[in-house]
Amino acid sequence: MQLTSCGSFTAFVYTTDVRPELQYLQPRVIAGLEFCACLSYLLDYYDALPQYSLFLHATEDQWHNDVFSKPTNQPDTLRSLRMENINAAGYVSLRCKPHPGCPPDIEPTTPAAPDGHV
Repeated sequence: MQLTSCGSFTAFVYTTDVRPELQYLQPRVIAGLEFCACLSYLLDYYDALPQYSLFLHATEDQWHNDVFSKPTNQPDTLRSLRMENINAAGYVSLRCKPHPGCPPDIEPTTPAAPDGHV
């Protein structure tokens, strides 16, 4: 995703490349796919976290952020965020929304991961 697609959001781009380009950040540990990048961001900026933090993959389209359809176009998702909804809920997942419901392969209230994902 081009950083220009982020609109008024400030992008903190983490990479797991061994020798990252200067404008990219590296997670404290390179393991666990995106988890370490998200955790590193929270630890690195804990004392200065903004009111809102969004965690997205770098590609423009994502199959697992299906707020509108599959795949979700991330710039459209960013433009469509309703901050009043986030304020009311305190947290909003881009993975699925409770109404009308999650995709059939995702069961957020079931402890086991039937789709094979942890």
